[in-house]
This record gives sequence, C-alpha cells and structure tokens, in this order.
Amino acid sequence: MPRNYKRKTVTKYSLEDLKKAIDDVKTNKLSIGKAAEIYNVPKTTIFDHLKKPVIKLPRAGRKILFTEDQEAELVDYIVKCSKLYYGLTIKKFAKLHTNMLRRINFLTIST
Repeated sequence: MPRNYKRKTVTKYSLEDLKKAIDDVKTNKLSIGKAAEIYNVPKTTIFDHLKKPVIKLPRAGRKILFTEDQEAELVDYIVKCSKLYYGLTIKKFAKLHTNMLRRINFLTIST
C-alpha cells in the first residue's frame, strides 16, 4: 500500500521573498531582523543563506529510495504474502527491504 503522506508544514515564504531579503541585507538596505519582518522569512534562514553562493528552496522530506514501480513491486509482494497467510515480521521486512536495495545497487554494505 503506497503512502499517502501529505506534509503538514509548508514554507511560509517564497524563493523570491528569500532572494529579495538576502539582496537587501547584502546591499545594507536592511538588517537581517528587519528583512525577516518585511519579507516573512525566518532570521536564521536569511543568516544561513548569506553564507551560501546559490539560493534555492529547501528540499522537504527524506531521500527517495525506491521508484514508484519498485515500491509497487514491494507492496504487491507483501500483499501476496498476507493473502497466503505468511506474515512478515518487522525484521523479515527490514531484511527484504535491504535485499531489494542491494539488488538495485543502491546499498553496498560489506559484511
């Protein structure tokens, strides 16, 4: 069964507002605090992005391990096991997950 997770927190500022705030701070038009108030961008975000050469929106969520097809294959296998009354424990599922990652050459662990 694929996850249907919807992120509950959303960035309350746009990339454009962040760029404007950083430009105003770099050109000494505004302080970091004033730019944060005017553009509704957190002070710490402005401070962090002043150090970076490229400004981009933060990536939300975790790194994707499987493609949609691979995830569907894993789900089909688990559903098939449950229909055959073969329950998977958490440890067995973790081992299955690790083996699948190794099969797609995503995980290289020397044992």
